[in-house]
Amino acid sequence: MMHSQSTTFSLLLLCLLPFSGRPATTVGDDDVAAHQANAVAPAGTVQLNSGLGGSYYVDKKLVEQFQSLKKRVREIKDEIAAGNSSSELALKQLEEIEVESAKVRLAIEASKKFVAAFTAYSVSETTSFPLADSRRIIVRGDNVTIRGWEGPGIKTVIEKIILAKEKPPASEFAEIHVRHEVSVAESLVGRTPAQRAADEREFLETPRGKDMTIEQLEARRLFLDKLFGSYQRYADFQGKAVNNLSVVGLDHREGNRQLTMRISSAEGGGSLSSQWQRHAAVTIYVPPCEHLMVAGCQVKLDIQGVKGNLLLTTQESRNRDYAGRFEVRQIDGNVSVDQAPVRLLDEISGDVEITATDEFV
Repeated sequence: MMHSQSTTFSLLLLCLLPFSGRPATTVGDDDVAAHQANAVAPAGTVQLNSGLGGSYYVDKKLVEQFQSLKKRVREIKDEIAAGNSSSELALKQLEEIEVESAKVRLAIEASKKFVAAFTAYSVSETTSFPLADSRRIIVRGDNVTIRGWEGPGIKTVIEKIILAKEKPPASEFAEIHVRHEVSVAESLVGRTPAQRAADEREFLETPRGKDMTIEQLEARRLFLDKLFGSYQRYADFQGKAVNNLSVVGLDHREGNRQLTMRISSAEGGGSLSSQWQRHAAVTIYVPPCEHLMVAGCQVKLDIQGVKGNLLLTTQESRNRDYAGRFEVRQIDGNVSVDQAPVRLLDEISGDVEITATDEFV
């Protein structure tokens, strides 16, 4: 395993894991103070959206102007539905509103100001791993950016981000890293048919198995067929040692904590929000391979230029973003989608199979 430091990164993804409860620990006053911060927004502004460690604020008049345009669009639609406006007139009005809206959006983007309650400190690291003999790779994560490259091996570029009032020690950044191992991912992909058959023969030799009636044995067979049938899509990964990659250090059980941010307005009022203290931006570069699986897939998918068969599944998903970007491009192989909310498939050389029984709207 090689480790090398890098000060630059590209094609990054933001890994945000869901909050699933606080650990039962005693928190001192100093610790509480370190995880809370206040800031003041400029006069005459309103909150636009959140960023790492704070929020973006924009001139209140621009927001009101944009909201007025949106209201006018709704009124035109109501006039069309009521038969009080011709299609030609309505389209002309909507085109004019769109032009004006574009100008307002540009003005908002150009004038927005970031109000920071915490500072975002970052360290970048590049790590490489040899490709497993099976030429199979599993990437676990809901927020995934993957690029194909010629190698050698697998390369990960991770920017470790920590929100704090003062720069954290190097040991804190070290808690965030890409975990890699070459192993059989049995808990995810299941066992091979031969292994399951051996398990069943062993069970039938036990006292419990020998006591089962013909009807019970048939019911058991039907149950197991249904249970293991869902693992059939992972057959290419079963019983094989593969590259397993995931990001460590972003879950609360791994030391991540929630920060509380209060941003006050000069005119009174304000906002109170929370964010994770640790974040990571990661890109995984994969060489030509036999099979690549991404398990999670429900926050962001940005996959391009992979040479090999691609399988996308929502197994092991921990979070989701209904407004996320889900695009797969330039895959030299087959693509199989198991419930993953892919919005765009482009330049796929092989077959495409999509299983989509879950609603994602």
